[in-house]
Amino acid sequence: MCSNKYKPNDPKTKLFYLKQLFIAINVILSTISTKSDALDASTGKITFPNGKTIDVIIARGSAAQTRGLSGVKANEFPQNSGMLFIYNAWGMKTFWMPDTYFNLDIIFLDPDLKIIYIEKNMVAHPGMENTKPISYTKSTYSFHVLEVRADANLTSTLKIGDQLIWVGTQLFSKKN
Repeated sequence: MCSNKYKPNDPKTKLFYLKQLFIAINVILSTISTKSDALDASTGKITFPNGKTIDVIIARGSAAQTRGLSGVKANEFPQNSGMLFIYNAWGMKTFWMPDTYFNLDIIFLDPDLKIIYIEKNMVAHPGMENTKPISYTKSTYSFHVLEVRADANLTSTLKIGDQLIWVGTQLFSKKN
């Protein structure tokens, strides 16, 4: 007779299978989250009022939005680039700068990409150590948010009320 026989009423057996089920569920959920983040990492173009067009990476979904530009070095993010954070609703939005390697201008937008507020020259915070305070934007009631490199000088002529233009097919829905 084998001593490793399955014992359905044994608490150790139940605990073992419960742990296996928990592990399997976590693996499945992490796979689903990774796949949806990959789908959310699309790109597009935005034109500024002065006619300058930049390439943007779309950050949609909590994982992509939490990660943002953290860990990205300046040589990996050209000056004619931005990251557009797409949301599904109006709300108070505050951005911060952990593990960033270049200063950013952060543009808060309405659903039609009209500028509500611009936080200029947010100071980078390389790494995650707490050797100096991490910069935070002012909390701003907005719909979408666009981050661009501060040294690109893209925001020098922008003002509240200016309209940015999405170039190409409609990628996100506009909700009021």
